[in-house]
Amino acid sequence: MSGDPALALKDFTRVLNVAIAAGAYSPAEGGDGKAAQSGPDVSGDLRTLAKIYRGNHQPELALLTMLTLHRTNPKISLYMREIADLHDEHR
Repeated sequence: MSGDPALALKDFTRVLNVAIAAGAYSPAEGGDGKAAQSGPDVSGDLRTLAKIYRGNHQPELALLTMLTLHRTNPKISLYMREIADLHDEHR
C-alpha cells in the first residue's frame, strides 16, 4: 500500500461511518417468523482494512482480519497466501 496508512485508516473509518449511517451494514430482517437473510458482503472492506493495517506496520491486526475473512471464504486461495505472508512478516 502506498501513501500514508494512518490517513488511509482515518478515511476508511469515515467511509464506514457514512455507510453505517446509511444502513449499508444492517442485517436483513426476517419478517413473519422467517429467518433473516445473511448480512452484506464485507469481504472487500475487510481486505482493505487488512492492507491498511499491514501498511501501518500492524501485521498482527492484518493477520487477524485476514483469518476472519478466510474463515468466511475458505475457497479463496489468495487469502491463504496473504495469511502466510502476514504470518511470516509477524515472526
